[in-house]
Amino acid sequence: MPENSKTPTVKIIDAFPHPTAYKYNEDLWYQQHSNSLVIINCMASNIEYPEHWTPLSVKCAFGGKEYYHFPNNSLAVSPENFLILNEGTTYRSSIRSEHPTESFSLNFTKQNIQQVVSCLGSNHKQQLHDPFQYNGEAPRFVEKLYSHDRSVTAPLLRIRDMAKEKNKDTNQYIEMTYSLLEGLVQLHKKVDLEIDSVHAKRRATREELYKRLTLAKDYMDCFLGEEISLDDLSKICFLNPFYLLREFRKNFNITPHQYLMQQRLRQAELLLSDSDISITELGKKVGFKDLSSFSKLFKRYSGQSPENFRKNLR
Repeated sequence: MPENSKTPTVKIIDAFPHPTAYKYNEDLWYQQHSNSLVIINCMASNIEYPEHWTPLSVKCAFGGKEYYHFPNNSLAVSPENFLILNEGTTYRSSIRSEHPTESFSLNFTKQNIQQVVSCLGSNHKQQLHDPFQYNGEAPRFVEKLYSHDRSVTAPLLRIRDMAKEKNKDTNQYIEMTYSLLEGLVQLHKKVDLEIDSVHAKRRATREELYKRLTLAKDYMDCFLGEEISLDDLSKICFLNPFYLLREFRKNFNITPHQYLMQQRLRQAELLLSDSDISITELGKKVGFKDLSSFSKLFKRYSGQSPENFRKNLR
């Protein structure tokens, strides 16, 4: 058995360190967490961490949003989605709410990844002949917000529950981690198919265009309550405004403005069912400054006024 096949350990961090002490780079990470599956499951409010390095990781947030800041953009992870970051990515993070938000991250070991990728990339004969020959590298994921998916979310939530229960069964963590990584590899293949459907001749062009268009979508999803113009989006994803409009419509069958309105109205439906804030305040929260236009658009979208929608739910 090769030297690099030691059983990984599991480390659970359930309290954030002070922000000034959180300055991980690659050397420091592997010095402290070599061969460790690191699970971060902490509650925090109004906190910000300086730029730091990450291994391949999955980021989640529950009961609120956690913001991840990169050189040219920011993304907000919420209970409805998760974020995948590749090894070597550096970012800042923050929670901007008085209400405590649960931050949940899973940071994989290189061995976890090699074993799963090697197995999924070989056949039965190869696995039976040389089971400890780990070939291949981790796929480079598109760093975007992903909707929860059963193959990923089920093991992810199970690991979260185990961490909250202070379960110390390392074998159970490792099994669930393998299930999660298999789901992530399948998700990567699914995104590859989406990239292949982008209207461009060269594969490299399709991939880059997909990333930039997805960045525009993610930004709108994260900041629904803010004023967002086509020019703003073009600067976020570094595309000519007209080219962005044309390619967004061509690839998603909807314009950026139509997508933004659609997402605002979907969020309004959720807030009408889950909160008691006034209709006026709710409209502002999802980006509508004028109550009249909000009511008209909502009625056109759902077939009911916001008031009747809330009343009928109850």
